[in-house]
Amino acid sequence: MGFTAMYLLLKRILPAAGSLDTEKIRQAALALDMPVGSTIVGWGMKFDPATQNNTRAFPTYDQWRARKIVTVAPDPFGVKKPTAMPLPTWGKRGAI
Repeated sequence: MGFTAMYLLLKRILPAAGSLDTEKIRQAALALDMPVGSTIVGWGMKFDPATQNNTRAFPTYDQWRARKIVTVAPDPFGVKKPTAMPLPTWGKRGAI
């Protein structure tokens, strides 16, 4: 998520601002309109002028599976169903 935010700042927002003036940067960020699914983490980007929040960001729930992170929720973003809920004790988790 941090990489995505910095990448968009450096590649989209600052070039659109044309300077390091904070108000121009703010306006460039507010003008950015990217649909859900268009960023590396799957979010979109559209800032609410009142709250400054990205209204196209959303939480996801991930699990370690065979030493890889897999998104399990919410629908439709989960690529697998959650497993081992509730989780077994540490010594019985194996390759979860």
